[in-house]
Amino acid sequence: MNTKIKLIAVSFCSIMLIGCANKNTIVIKELSKPVKTTSIKTSYKQDACKMLIENPDWLHAIRQSHLKWGTPMSIQLSFVYHESSFVYNARPIKKKKGYTFGTEYASSALGFSQALNGAWGDYNKEQKPVNAKRTNFGDSVDFIGWYNSKSFKMGIKPTDAYNLYLAYHEGRRGWQKGYHKKQKWLLNYAKSVQKKSEVYSKQINNCNLRIM
Repeated sequence: MNTKIKLIAVSFCSIMLIGCANKNTIVIKELSKPVKTTSIKTSYKQDACKMLIENPDWLHAIRQSHLKWGTPMSIQLSFVYHESSFVYNARPIKKKKGYTFGTEYASSALGFSQALNGAWGDYNKEQKPVNAKRTNFGDSVDFIGWYNSKSFKMGIKPTDAYNLYLAYHEGRRGWQKGYHKKQKWLLNYAKSVQKKSEVYSKQINNCNLRIM
């Protein structure tokens, strides 16, 4: 299938989407050129169906990333949820004595995917995307797909959100060396990523997603 896709959200409850997500059908149609995402927020972090109806360009982006790299759409959304809570310009801020200081950051992580400068630089050097930004949803999920595709080569299955996230958080070498095994909080967080991806998957399936 051509990965250049147009998205059309067809709703039987077009005026009131809340409470009637299961009655919506999302149809994906092919288009001659890709769509650049412009949406920067969602009102439905807990509901993938409503989220994608609200932002059909996000649906295009995660579908395109899935076709290109292999990471399921629900896992991509779970990564973004746990990394940035869908805040486009999210940055980790250092905390001192219970106070948050906005000018001192804990790391170089930025945007939807919280990609670090080093990993983002590797992605740009290898893929050469046009004007890619970590604050852009489409660029961020393409990065997630690209990164996970390299984790597949270590034997992690595309549907294994738990280990994919551990490798994403600790780095592939860190995952191979088992650095995550001594971090109980991280193991629990990775389980949350897995569970959320399963919830999102069910919601997307109940959304009557159709590809044409």
